[in-house]
Amino acid sequence: MKEKRKHPRLNLLFPIHCLSLKSSTSFYAVFENISKEGLKLITDDLLAINESIKFTLTIVGKIIKMKGKILWHESSQNGERHIVGVRFTKIEPKNQRFLSKFILEMLAT
Repeated sequence: MKEKRKHPRLNLLFPIHCLSLKSSTSFYAVFENISKEGLKLITDDLLAINESIKFTLTIVGKIIKMKGKILWHESSQNGERHIVGVRFTKIEPKNQRFLSKFILEMLAT
């Protein structure tokens, strides 16, 4: 089956701090994979489709702050966790370039 995604994804379990802009609730999650346009989160918190979140991640000592929008949601097999797809809606261009370079370098190794 041909890959439909426009950008390569890096599979990497990594902690991330998030803030729901709807409820102002702060929570931690783990991202399972990331591309230059979005990421897949695993969280205990239920997030609605189209909900906006702010999040901060640290990659190789660089702190990257961005905003995103929940595109899809599913429950884990045991129903205890939530898996969501997030599309970045706001990220500084220099951080976008850094993230893209990091992903491509990691995929090349």
